[in-house]
Amino acid sequence: MNDPRLLPDPNLLPDPARHGRYVIRPLAGHDEFARCVAFQEAVWGEGFAERVPGAILMVAQRLGGLVAGAFDGDEMVAFVFGLTGVERGEPVHWSDMLAVRSDLRDEGLGLALKRYQGRVMLERGVRRVRWTFDPLESRNAWLNLHKLGATAPEYHVDLYGASNSPLHAGIGTDRFVVCWRLDAPHVRAFLENESSTAALGSGAQEPPAAGRAGPTAVRILAEAAEPHPAGPAPGVPAAVDALTPAVDALTPAVDALAPESDALDPECDALVAIPADIQAIKAADAGLAGAWRAATRAALQPLV
Repeated sequence: MNDPRLLPDPNLLPDPARHGRYVIRPLAGHDEFARCVAFQEAVWGEGFAERVPGAILMVAQRLGGLVAGAFDGDEMVAFVFGLTGVERGEPVHWSDMLAVRSDLRDEGLGLALKRYQGRVMLERGVRRVRWTFDPLESRNAWLNLHKLGATAPEYHVDLYGASNSPLHAGIGTDRFVVCWRLDAPHVRAFLENESSTAALGSGAQEPPAAGRAGPTAVRILAEAAEPHPAGPAPGVPAAVDALTPAVDALTPAVDALAPESDALDPECDALVAIPADIQAIKAADAGLAGAWRAATRAALQPLV
């Protein structure tokens, strides 16, 4: 039964925001929550086992969570969803899902939705947002660690167990758990500045320099300056070839981290190469994609 009395009070929902031609606003009404469920399946596959039903989205919106969509006219083209709770006595928002329609993933909608989410949570007195992402997904690493200025203090092997999503098939569900400190100066600057495209810098298209983070921090270096280069998705040979200059560029930095020893100093930052497009590699050679998982797991686990 669709009882309208359970819907969030529209007078208590956050104000909308704009990102170019798109309007970002909280979802309202049973129809929009149902469309969000359909959007999850469109992104992660029909029958996606981890999809969040409309009833839970509705209750989360009512009880301090956030379900916001980016709309082009009446069409929802992206959304973010999270729950708010308490961890060790501190209010925390868990950002559970962020999805953008595949043909619009270079429109900055993911960044705009995260800015909206951060602003809403900070206004509510929440200073910490957490979520997970796959360390092999370079686009997500670029967004989370560089543009948003979050950190990744935890690495979990197969955090979600087996997944029936085609995005996860064959490579497991290893995840970083991210911590986004909304009251950190660089994050506040990002939240307050609509034109800002990077929380930790001027927006230059280069990965953050090693040494900027604190002890035992992890820095991810993609194969190229941008994790999603223009043109067709790389095949396996192109991906392997593209890695060579990145490894060459890494060598002096790695030597500087531990000039006298093969062992990594735990007080230093580490640079770990990841593929530019793990999904393209997986489609071409599932074995190579699995090898990337094994190699990055072995490299990253000891660092966090």
